[in-house]
Amino acid sequence: RVTSGRAHDDGLRRDTDPVHHSAPIVSDAPLLRVRHFVDGRAVTTPSRRTFELAHQAVDLGRHGVPIASPDEVAQLVERCGDGLARWLAIGVVRRRQILRDASAALRDRTMDVAEAYADDDNGMSTVDTVAAAIAVIDTMIAAVDEALPSPLRPGIYVYRPSSQQAGRGFVPLVWPLLLGGSTVIQHPQLDKPRIGQAYAMALSEAGLPDGVVNLIYGDHETTVALLGDPAIAGVLGVGPRDHASALTEVADAFGKRWLTELLFEPLGAPG
Repeated sequence: RVTSGRAHDDGLRRDTDPVHHSAPIVSDAPLLRVRHFVDGRAVTTPSRRTFELAHQAVDLGRHGVPIASPDEVAQLVERCGDGLARWLAIGVVRRRQILRDASAALRDRTMDVAEAYADDDNGMSTVDTVAAAIAVIDTMIAAVDEALPSPLRPGIYVYRPSSQQAGRGFVPLVWPLLLGGSTVIQHPQLDKPRIGQAYAMALSEAGLPDGVVNLIYGDHETTVALLGDPAIAGVLGVGPRDHASALTEVADAFGKRWLTELLFEPLGAPG
């Protein structure tokens, strides 16, 4: 359920506290434990629109997920451009080393990632959540040396997994793009908000430069605004065919490239 808090006109605000210590929100909107994460900082948007989570999630202390409005999307994407420029200035050999080091450092944050799996996938056992986190981290490390830089023109790509694929499929699609100089905006489903945040924040804390992996929450309007933004190069859709079809329909409407978990070559309009 979407709710709307009191509007503010002070623009987007970067929280000055460390990203794992959220600053207090002065608002009548519920306190949120998840935030947009852009250019290495947690960001609070003024609209305060939220998606209310299920009761069991609220009981765990998560009251809602922020929804970026189309106007806020434009400002958030503009900030992502700074990270793209800095990442492009680093050669591919150095980019590979940074990705390798950051991926290896995630091993020290396995429990943080496992906690996110447990928070999003209610019903998973502790053993299963830890195993899922370890599997993805090990895949990240192995994929750094195996992946070839994407031949696509570098740009900002939106990563949109289905609810069933939250936290999975990230590496095979994203690592080649990052090696090729592109950056990514994670755009998770509202009902599975924590896994994407866990990876964005953990990679940042592990040494990945600001702006390489970002995070913007939102509903369908947010998705359309993201794919319609001129700065967005394309979308990565991970999930069942109906999920991929819905994404590619929007991407095609804006002439953007799209990739899926089954098709790794670039599709859609040339760019």
